[in-house]
Amino acid sequence: MSFLESPPLSPSQGKGSSELTKNFNLPASNRQTISTPAEIIQLDFESLTALEGLSNQYSCLGVRFSGAIALQPSNPALARYSRSQVLMPVANLTGITVQFPCALNTAGASVMGSKPVVVTAFDANNDSIEKISTQVTYSISPSAEQFLPLPHNRLEVKGLNIVKLVFFSAAPFILDDLFFYQ
Repeated sequence: MSFLESPPLSPSQGKGSSELTKNFNLPASNRQTISTPAEIIQLDFESLTALEGLSNQYSCLGVRFSGAIALQPSNPALARYSRSQVLMPVANLTGITVQFPCALNTAGASVMGSKPVVVTAFDANNDSIEKISTQVTYSISPSAEQFLPLPHNRLEVKGLNIVKLVFFSAAPFILDDLFFYQ
């Protein structure tokens, strides 16, 4: 399995840090607060084989997939990823679901598509926590003399207790570099 693991964030680098308090039976004014940095996990999908369906390949890292296959794009509009393994929704599906057995506060991925790509974060009660989108529609014309690459977008959701992400679009899209803070 291939994944990239970034070094821990310093306490000043974001909201992913959790606070621990050492009590030692001291008055509240004398207690020490220690920040523990969040661990960033980033998956690049390079070890997957073409057209491999995803499910539990990354379960040892705390993530499961449904509705996704791995591939190397051949469309010139996706030139940025032409030599990379990426994820795409399975044929006849318009979304990819990513589940985390342990709740997270931040997660996201790089996406590319000709229609808006939306990511929705859910909590353990399957309630929507946050939803964001790429917001832009692009036209890909097969008759164009020169293909313009589609824009690369990074979608990141933040919220308490994220246990599921759903990436969705009305047109095929690709997903790469999934990241989350543990």
